[in-house]
Amino acid sequence: IFALTKTYEMRTQGCYLNYLRVYVPPGSELYACEGITDTATVAEEAGKTMFSTFFVVPTADCRTVRFTYSIPRSSVGEYRLLVQKQAGTDAVPLEVHVALPPGVKVLSSQPEPSRRQQNVVSYALNLRRDRLLVLNLR
Repeated sequence: IFALTKTYEMRTQGCYLNYLRVYVPPGSELYACEGITDTATVAEEAGKTMFSTFFVVPTADCRTVRFTYSIPRSSVGEYRLLVQKQAGTDAVPLEVHVALPPGVKVLSSQPEPSRRQQNVVSYALNLRRDRLLVLNLR
């Protein structure tokens, strides 16, 4: 249906086109990206590794996009994740799952996680505003 519409204006009424970027510590490795329309790209930008992709959300639908990646071992000590709200969007649901390497413990976390299971710390939030997650690790 997307390819059959005649004008760009008509296409924009039928779906939501989105471009998503995730900035991670330099040297991070992307293992998988799910829920996307296009292939994820890995690049270096502003001293960080960047994962980016386009995806389409049909009208009255929703989409979950999941990035699975690892950060360099030297980054252990403090893990910070800033998720920025896109202007003009509602309080989009946000789930974050941080899998810790064997033997690493969480000393403190801001905000408090929704759940802790073995080596995974999970958060269930929304993007009503920018969200900063900070885990102090040992």
